[in-house]
Amino acid sequence: MSIKWKIIIPMAIIVTVLTATTITLSTVKFTEYTSTLFNEMINVSADGVRLFISDSEAKTKAAALSATENRDVIRAIRNRDKDAIIKTLDSVGLYGVDLLP
Repeated sequence: MSIKWKIIIPMAIIVTVLTATTITLSTVKFTEYTSTLFNEMINVSADGVRLFISDSEAKTKAAALSATENRDVIRAIRNRDKDAIIKTLDSVGLYGVDLLP
């Protein structure tokens, strides 16, 4: 074999190995990055939902307390008069009240 082949073949092998190694390491690092990013997005979304639920719970408790202190609401609930319940709660300030049938 000539000296050219003694240099070219090992260089080609080295370049191929380095390329494969670089691609593999890049893929692994990118996968780790996207996994971390995805987990952070899930945590942020979950925290947002927790805060929303907590806020909604506090508003619901306040609305329920204010509604139960109103005698017209109590009377309408006792009579099971859906229209009166909605009308009374709307007048108290609980706008957009909707009741399930």
